[in-house]
Amino acid sequence: MTKEGNLNYTNELRNVMRTQGLKGLYRGFWAFAWRDVPGWAVYFAAYEKLKMINELIISEMECDEQTRQRRSNLLALNAGGLAG
Repeated sequence: MTKEGNLNYTNELRNVMRTQGLKGLYRGFWAFAWRDVPGWAVYFAAYEKLKMINELIISEMECDEQTRQRRSNLLALNAGGLAG
C-alpha cells in the first residue's frame, strides 16, 4: 500500500506482480474458500428446500394462473430472504 494514504489499484497490482508474481494475486484464496463455501452451501440448500415447500403450497391453491404466478414470485422472494 502506498505511504501517502491514496490507493492506486494499478500501482498496487504492479507492485504485487513485481514482488510476489502471479501467485501473489491469489494469496488468501483458501481463507476465502474455507469461509464462503460452507455458508453458500447452507444458503442454497435452504433456498432449494424452501422452494420445494413453496411448490407444495402453490399446488394446493385454487386460483387463476395470473394470481398463482404472482404468488409464486412472492414465495420465491420469500425463500431467498429466509435462506439468507
